[in-house]
Amino acid sequence: MIDNKEWIEKQQTKEEIEDNYVLLQKVKAGLHKPNENFELVVDRLFMAIDRFEEIQAHIILDENMKPVSCAPGSSPESKGRDCYVSYFDLDLVVEITRRPLVGNTHWDHLDENPLKTQSGIIVFLDIRKVDKNIWIQNKLILDDKKKFFHLCDADFLFQLLKDQPTAFAEFKKFLLDSEKIWREEEDFEIIEKKIINRVKKK
Repeated sequence: MIDNKEWIEKQQTKEEIEDNYVLLQKVKAGLHKPNENFELVVDRLFMAIDRFEEIQAHIILDENMKPVSCAPGSSPESKGRDCYVSYFDLDLVVEITRRPLVGNTHWDHLDENPLKTQSGIIVFLDIRKVDKNIWIQNKLILDDKKKFFHLCDADFLFQLLKDQPTAFAEFKKFLLDSEKIWREEEDFEIIEKKIINRVKKK
C-alpha cells in the first residue's frame, strides 16, 4: 500500500497531474506494464482530486514509486480492492481495469453492512468500449442487493482536474447524477447512454 504521505500530497500539483497524464498516454499505447501503470494513473488521480480523509492504494511500488505489481487480489489488507477512498460522508471502493469486461468479484468488495454510505466506482480506459454485460449486471445487482458501482474512465477524471480546486465538488456532482440515473432508469441501454453522455460532456 502507498503510505508516502508527502508523495500522495504532491499528486495535487500541476506538475504531477501533467506527468500522470503523460503516463496515461503511454498506457493507451500499450507500453511498459500497461495494467500496473494504469492502476497507478488512477490511484494518482484520486490523490489529486483530494478531500479524502484516508486513501488506501494497494498497488505495489518500488523505491522509485514505479509499479512492481497491481494490488493483490486476495490480500486481507486490501480485501481484494484496488483502492479505497474514505471521505467525510462516503466510502468509495475503486476498481481499475483496462479491459472492457470485468468479473463478478468486484461487487463482493463492497461491505455488506458499511458503517457509512458506501459505493464503488470502476474506472476504465474508455467508457464507450465497456461491454454491455457490465451495464446489465450492475443494474441487476443494484436492484437485487442494493450494491452498485459508478462507471467512468480516466479521461473524465483528468477533465475534472483541469480546475483542481473544484475537482472534488464536480466529482461529487457526478456521483449524485450517476446514482440518480442508475436508480431511476430501468432500461440498461438508457442508463448506458446517459452515463456515457455525462462522462463525456466536459
